[in-house]
Amino acid sequence: MRHTPHDRFEKFPSWGQVAVLVFGLFLLFLILSAVQAYDPESVALPAMAIIVALYLGCGWAYAWQSVRGFRRRRIVEYAVLSALTCGAYIVSAPVCIYTVAQARRSMCRWNARALADGLLVYAADHDERLPVASSWAEAAREGISHSDRWKDGVRPTHCPKLEVAWSYAYNSALAGKRTSEISDPVRTPLVFSARGSEKPTSGGFESFDPEHAGRGTIASADGAAVLVDRNSAEKLSWNPK
Repeated sequence: MRHTPHDRFEKFPSWGQVAVLVFGLFLLFLILSAVQAYDPESVALPAMAIIVALYLGCGWAYAWQSVRGFRRRRIVEYAVLSALTCGAYIVSAPVCIYTVAQARRSMCRWNARALADGLLVYAADHDERLPVASSWAEAAREGISHSDRWKDGVRPTHCPKLEVAWSYAYNSALAGKRTSEISDPVRTPLVFSARGSEKPTSGGFESFDPEHAGRGTIASADGAAVLVDRNSAEKLSWNPK
């Protein structure tokens, strides 16, 4: 049986199929968002944009063929479908961006806390005395040598947002001090976010670098790690007596 141009485009997806397709794309975008959040260095977010671009490009090519095939209303139908697809991407893309930022902040806090814990373990093994500034990185590594965080090439030495070897510094005011001499460990920074460097550094408040939207990570002498802005960081006890 011979098909006319009118018949060739009669099998355009129904609105139920369109709804399933858009919902499937939305779920795909959420899965890619989760992948990006788990690994901030992945390319899931650009992949979302590529999928949308390819989908819209192929779909509009089909819609143009529909116009040539005297099914002009298909262009309106696909315009609605395109709007729904773009809507799914617009809704999920900010979720992906937000989860990536949150994942990086969480990893940054985890890294700083791991270094602080390593220093506290080192102090516990050395008569409660924290290391000197020149060897704090080796002391932290010794303290957390039992952890998987310092194995298989993984190092808790820099924020995942920065492509440097080190982005944390040691509070030099605590170098050589006994942990029992710190009167307020909750408010005393031990390890904190600093400007990126190829070698471990030390310093005080002047070296604090809030790289996460105006906030930086501080791991205190009690082992807790938080994100604070520069004004809040300045009020902490950087040089305990």
